[in-house]
Amino acid sequence: MEPPEVRLLRLELVRRGLRLRDLAQLVGLEFGTIRTQICWGIPGPFLRWRIEKALQTPFWHSPEQFRRRMRLVRKCGFDPYLSRMADLRQYAQRIGVDDATRLRTRVDLIRAISARKTRRAAPMPASMSCTPEAATS
Repeated sequence: MEPPEVRLLRLELVRRGLRLRDLAQLVGLEFGTIRTQICWGIPGPFLRWRIEKALQTPFWHSPEQFRRRMRLVRKCGFDPYLSRMADLRQYAQRIGVDDATRLRTRVDLIRAISARKTRRAAPMPASMSCTPEAATS
């Protein structure tokens, strides 16, 4: 008997008119590999995340956890959950995470990166504004 998440995945594929070959292509795997993984209930967390990300639908994670992860992917411009530790550490240092080299686990690095506030653009001075009030002053 299939796990309920795999059943939901199969239903979602049917609903979207996709085949397993299409899913394999979306996540960057061979057809035989994805078929075998589905038969085993997709035991690997990285493949689970790749499937959820490709279909933009949470099957194994809560909707809130999925939204948080996707927000972090958009913030970083790459997927920290699927990247190499060296790349993740380099990115953390580049954005100014304190003690990025001291953090040893992927989870600690991702938490530090997600806690880091993104820099916002400075507000435009009123003298450069395109509003009519600025033009008359």
